[in-house]
Amino acid sequence: MKLPELKNEIVSILRERSTYKLGTQEYTKKNLTPTDILELAMAYSQVQGKGTTMYGRKMDKMIAVANDLAKLNGTTQQDAKKRGDKPALILTLLKNKLVTKDEYITLYKDLLLKQTSVVKNLKNADPASRMVGGAAARAAHKDMKSESVVNERYSDFIKAKNLTDIVALSKKKKNATFYVTDDNNSRIGTFYLKNGKFAKATGGNANYDLQNSKTKLKDRSDVIYKYKIDESVVNEMAMGFDTMTGLFYLKGVPFTRERMKEVIFFMRDSKVKSAVNQFEYTPALTIKDKVGKKEVTIDSKNLKTLIDFWRRDSARLASDKDFK
Repeated sequence: MKLPELKNEIVSILRERSTYKLGTQEYTKKNLTPTDILELAMAYSQVQGKGTTMYGRKMDKMIAVANDLAKLNGTTQQDAKKRGDKPALILTLLKNKLVTKDEYITLYKDLLLKQTSVVKNLKNADPASRMVGGAAARAAHKDMKSESVVNERYSDFIKAKNLTDIVALSKKKKNATFYVTDDNNSRIGTFYLKNGKFAKATGGNANYDLQNSKTKLKDRSDVIYKYKIDESVVNEMAMGFDTMTGLFYLKGVPFTRERMKEVIFFMRDSKVKSAVNQFEYTPALTIKDKVGKKEVTIDSKNLKTLIDFWRRDSARLASDKDFK
């Protein structure tokens, strides 16, 4: 089946019988193939207007839709204009040539419009101020706000032998904020930890809770503890190889094979020598991603990171041609 025929077939299926019950679950939590992503994106695109019919006034449905659209668009759940730590899932469609560049732009704009609408509705339906949906909705909204921030900025969960080890690590990383909870349904709750001091996690604002919700937490032998670390402090921004897009991220700036090679060669050939032996110059290169609004300075440390990855895994990098 040719590509245009595949697209028409998917559209026809979605119109006749929707494969997805949008709002009932977060479909982007699953491992999606490029074809799955195309089907999901088109399912959202087929919804008329701004998509309010998907969730009505139900908070849980709003959250599910907002999370799906944020991942499809590569933005944060709370702000459709702010780029997330990971690339847009729909970028995979362009890379795998399931859509043309014009189709990608049209799809992106449509999904972004729907995401902007659901974010606005989430804020307007804030049960903390309007009492919409009762206690369950208020709890869902509170969890949504705190978990959204934690998932956006923090590392993956790490299990610990005991609470004492986590506290000791927090004292070593004094400027880092830890998010601590249990891993065996002990129901101890969720806490922020900074430099050995605990605070009850009441929302997504760790600084507020560390000032106003201070508490003590004792080590318990019946609890299996796990924690996350705020990577915006530890690593400053997302970094590493994204297997889905084939891009390498350095402080949020994406590199293809050509762009990484270009930077490495530029830095290698940029030799500045002082006229006197007293001084030694080390050049640095500032790279600005005008699309993602991110910036990184290639100093000796970041250059080493690029070179180490290049020597080890350059063959896995996507090419500029994959995104044209």
